[in-house]
Amino acid sequence: MVNAYIYPHITSWQQVQKKSLNLTKTLKIMKTLSKITFLVCTIALLASCNQRKNDVNSETDTKQKAMKEKIMAANEALFAAWNSGDATAMEANLAADFSRKQNGLPSANNREEYIDLMKFFRTAIPDMTFTYEVVAVNGNKTLTKWTTKGTNSGMFGDQPATGKSSETHGFTILTYNDEGKAISEEAYFDQLSYLEAWGYTLTPPTVE
Repeated sequence: MVNAYIYPHITSWQQVQKKSLNLTKTLKIMKTLSKITFLVCTIALLASCNQRKNDVNSETDTKQKAMKEKIMAANEALFAAWNSGDATAMEANLAADFSRKQNGLPSANNREEYIDLMKFFRTAIPDMTFTYEVVAVNGNKTLTKWTTKGTNSGMFGDQPATGKSSETHGFTILTYNDEGKAISEEAYFDQLSYLEAWGYTLTPPTVE
């Protein structure tokens, strides 16, 4: 055994080594704890971000679902108004600046003109009935294919009734605002089909 009294520097060196080892162990522990803390914080942050994302997605889904229900109800109400000739119900589901295009050409520039258009056709076809199927809802639009049947038993403008029936197939794209009111319509159908069914003929042009 080395006498510490004779070689005090040896004991001191051993103490230094011991302290150094303890310090190294402490640093390793602190480093490990630091890594664990960083990992826990990262997981917590990711979980928080993911929760916020889920909350936002859930809120967006709820709004989209509510909007879809709103415009589907309006779409149904508009076709019901065409079937019944209810101008009040029609007005309630149209924006004041509503516009309509028929086969790409303007046919109504506001709500009142559209209601007049409905009255025009229902005068000519009092028993006009629409059956329809909503093909898709895309954002604030409904895409609907329809069939309308009826008999020309009333005045068609200044033309007398023919008493003949017709069946017309068409497709309509309706766009709605945030209130669920229709702001525009794009309607596509063959006008010649019901006119020919009523007995109208297409006269070819005279070529000289």
